[in-house]
Amino acid sequence: MCTNFSSNLDGQWSLKHLGIVLTHDLPLEAYPGYLAPFLRLEKNVSGQTSFNLRPARFGLVPHWTQPGEVQRISRYTYNARSESVSTKPSYRLPFRQRHWGVVLLKDFFEPSYESGQAQRMRISLLDDEPFGIACLWDEWTNAADQQKWKEVQNPDQSQLADTSRILSFSMLTLNADRHPVMSRMHALGEEKRTPLVLTVDQFKPWLEGGHEDAKHWLSGEQMPALKAQLAPISKASRKRAPSVVNPNPSNSAEQGQLF
Repeated sequence: MCTNFSSNLDGQWSLKHLGIVLTHDLPLEAYPGYLAPFLRLEKNVSGQTSFNLRPARFGLVPHWTQPGEVQRISRYTYNARSESVSTKPSYRLPFRQRHWGVVLLKDFFEPSYESGQAQRMRISLLDDEPFGIACLWDEWTNAADQQKWKEVQNPDQSQLADTSRILSFSMLTLNADRHPVMSRMHALGEEKRTPLVLTVDQFKPWLEGGHEDAKHWLSGEQMPALKAQLAPISKASRKRAPSVVNPNPSNSAEQGQLF
């Protein structure tokens, strides 16, 4: 699973490869609940598609989430298993609606226990070029806020959008038992997983694909080669890094049903 990554905030790169630039200030590293640069396709009035790049929350907030649970749920929905994404309540509607997306990053971090103790590893493409991870997205609307603003004459539309809607995403993950790099991550006995990594030339084919195409992508056969390098976290960064809620809490039956 992936809980921490370095966002690709390089405006020149996105302008060159995507034809657009993200204009928001975002954190250099993202954890569940953080905003990160997120790519989708959008259609214009004539039906033509183009890239849409905007911030989105890492950790999908399902449309049925209660307002009081919005902050918490992102810490449980940052990764979606490809084997069950079409059936789990948190993901099945976005999957049915083909809410494909790509989060833009430079690398992500995983623990390796090959030395006998946890060591933080930086995972990247062989050439260190920025890349993407295939995602599923949803948009949460606070119905109470929407109703409140309907009752106000001439509401501030920007404030309405900020307080009532949240775009969020979950990374799609695959089994990595046979992956030359990702099979080395995590502790002995834990299932080996990898996010579905995409190179920039694969972004549009993934975003435009249907459900049958998604099955092909989620086989992992088209994933580019990766490398792992030791990347110990600094003391300053360790103090800033948030704790990540255990993805397997005591109510594991409910957890398995939802996520």
